[in-house]
Amino acid sequence: MTNTNNLLSFLGLMKKAGRLAIGEEATGDAARSGKARLIIHTTDASPNTVRKARRYAQETVDGLIRPDITKDEFGRAIGRESCAIAAVCEAHFAKSLIGKVPEEQHERFKSGQEEKKKERDEQ
Repeated sequence: MTNTNNLLSFLGLMKKAGRLAIGEEATGDAARSGKARLIIHTTDASPNTVRKARRYAQETVDGLIRPDITKDEFGRAIGRESCAIAAVCEAHFAKSLIGKVPEEQHERFKSGQEEKKKERDEQ
């Protein structure tokens, strides 16, 4: 199984487990409520979606990843036609997903993340 297929299968597993907020609205809600651990956007996401993803990622512990997948690939993996943005809402899934993408596809935001991580880990 290739790395891309492995990643897509893992995204499908997260969706089945109910730990993925899918789409701009659900991702924004998860980020604002503090449930989002990691934001994902695809390589072909629109500039507006990328801006929103970066803004939402500032509210998360683990930041943002941009795996080398398209909206159509991501959508098929989670049972939709297409999807450009999502939030991972579980710490272990987020850490595993980060490990499946190269470092250059992971963006961290330092502002407030360390304090949020400490608070969540204490809970």
